[in-house]
Amino acid sequence: MPDILLSGFADEAAPEKTIDQQFSAMAALGLQYLSIRFVDIGTGNGVQNVLEFSPAELQLIRKQLDHYGLNIASIGSPIGKVKITDVIKFRIKKIILFFYNRFFYHNRN
Repeated sequence: MPDILLSGFADEAAPEKTIDQQFSAMAALGLQYLSIRFVDIGTGNGVQNVLEFSPAELQLIRKQLDHYGLNIASIGSPIGKVKITDVIKFRIKKIILFFYNRFFYHNRN
């Protein structure tokens, strides 16, 4: 039977999203893996998505992961992360543009 990898989004366990809050919470839960998304690594840049970090900043994260005995299971991408109201607004706009292009723009010729 294949092993099951249990992880969680670490930023959900940290009110200020600091690296120590996140990693200590995951370690306290007994997890060995986490999904990393938004984190404040303490360099003065505030909370950032993991995709925005430089190689040097990623090394700092790796060092902290090792300190807490953790590994990365997945990366939480900001791509596609939208509020439900944004999706509705987008769909309404798309529907309006469809009807405009279909019934008004083409009838001008």
